[in-house]
Amino acid sequence: MSEFSPEKKSALVSQARLLSLVAGRNNTELTPEDRAELEASLANWPELAQQLKLEQEFEARVAKTMLDVTVPTDLKQKIEASLSASNGAGVRRKTYWAMGMAASLLLVVGAVSAYRILYAPTLNLNELIAQADGEAENPRGLVENYLGHTFTPELPINLNLLATVGSGRIQNRDVPMLYLRNGSKNVYAKVYVITSDKFRIADAVPVSQSSFYGHKVEKMRDQNRKDVIYLVVFTGDSLTPFLDEYASH
Repeated sequence: MSEFSPEKKSALVSQARLLSLVAGRNNTELTPEDRAELEASLANWPELAQQLKLEQEFEARVAKTMLDVTVPTDLKQKIEASLSASNGAGVRRKTYWAMGMAASLLLVVGAVSAYRILYAPTLNLNELIAQADGEAENPRGLVENYLGHTFTPELPINLNLLATVGSGRIQNRDVPMLYLRNGSKNVYAKVYVITSDKFRIADAVPVSQSSFYGHKVEKMRDQNRKDVIYLVVFTGDSLTPFLDEYASH
């Protein structure tokens, strides 16, 4: 295999890219001497041949994606119809320029999409299952890791009923939320974790009556932190189906 200086390698890679662009369309852009040198280099330098192959594959994907971009056939007519005829040729030139920019933007978006598709990671379903098993095995760890502090409400909420953790909206503010479901009783609960830096927690007064759809609200304090309360929105007659002691009955 021939050895090349970094400058020579860079020049050969540029030639390989040019060859991939003009192949089959305009071979006159390379002189016979340049083509002979390039072909000899491809034969003696596998890395260059591999680079050329990767360039051709990527550009083929980009070309296919750009061809898939659909531009409405009546776009030009709609734009021209909306312009005043008195603006004349100057406005039409601006219109063509705007249309060209729009088309260029579509092509750029298509190229970016092709790049992302080409280099997107492969999904690992085994890892996804392992993650779900880990969360089911240690729901308290999942909750406390998400909250960033211990989860110790004054009533023992059964975290084995945990379906998911995430955020909920209260008065246009995002707060952590736990979603619990007791399938055997066909009831569910949303536990909103409220801190004193988000709301004045001392003013939170539970609603005594059920809503039209049967929702109720209970407030619980944290056993260890005075700056945290838990608002539990639930269905059913009481919180009993969501507590640890209920699970043993």
